[in-house]
Amino acid sequence: MPASIRPRPYVPAALAVVLVVAVAITAACSPDSESDPAASCIEAPDGPLTGTAGPSAEAPDGGGLRVVESGVTVVPPVRRLGSATASIGVIVENTSGYVAYRTRVSFDVLDGAGDTVVIGDGGGTVLLEVPLLLPGARSGVGTAVYVDGAASAADQVEVDTALGATTWVEHRPDQVAGVTTTHNRTTIVDAESHSGIVYYRMVSPYCTGLFTRGVGTIFRDTTGQIVGGSISGDKGPGRCDPNQAEQRTDVIRSVPAEFDDSLTESYPYCDFGPAPRSPGWSTAAPFN
Repeated sequence: MPASIRPRPYVPAALAVVLVVAVAITAACSPDSESDPAASCIEAPDGPLTGTAGPSAEAPDGGGLRVVESGVTVVPPVRRLGSATASIGVIVENTSGYVAYRTRVSFDVLDGAGDTVVIGDGGGTVLLEVPLLLPGARSGVGTAVYVDGAASAADQVEVDTALGATTWVEHRPDQVAGVTTTHNRTTIVDAESHSGIVYYRMVSPYCTGLFTRGVGTIFRDTTGQIVGGSISGDKGPGRCDPNQAEQRTDVIRSVPAEFDDSLTESYPYCDFGPAPRSPGWSTAAPFN
């Protein structure tokens, strides 16, 4: 099944930007900082951010969110006849001067005729929520959905990404910053089913841990083109802690056959509060 789709509760080695671009992040809690991290880290807000709800394309200052890169690879059916997996990755950019908070992102996979090839709700991962996207920042959004097995033989498939509602929040850099990750390696555990484990390290500018909303992965080929992605719903302890320990993400049935591991990116989705509601089987609720 697609990466961590069920169960629900359950550029070489580049510095990938998670939820924000690197230029928007201070080195306050970097392990290389000469200052005392405990004295210079950021105190996180004590709850979810509040602001103005509205379309993601229309920030109060005239900017907005847009998709700047995308890619998809269909992984053929393995041990599940009739159902393939579309490995999807997109990059979303915030062109505004506001923080985009809890942005809904939905996906569809289309054949050459423009018809959807997604089966049912795609395994529950066609709708995700990106907790935080700072002004000028880019964030990767990865997922994997069930598609018709015939799509693997199609001449052309493409991903259709829709950016839904968000909450626009005035940016206060002393309270809201982003985290960064460094990709370590990807280990393929089952080549036939395109499954593996992605290892990475995260650096957080916050003094304490945040709520985790899952981890997205983006895969690229040797040219830098996005060829797929995944979403893990694993909300285990430590995902968004500032301890910088190596972490792992299980990628199930959605590692593209052709990818350059030195360009793999991990995006822990960290939030200032728990998800508004627990993920359910309805596509009206985001997977994460």
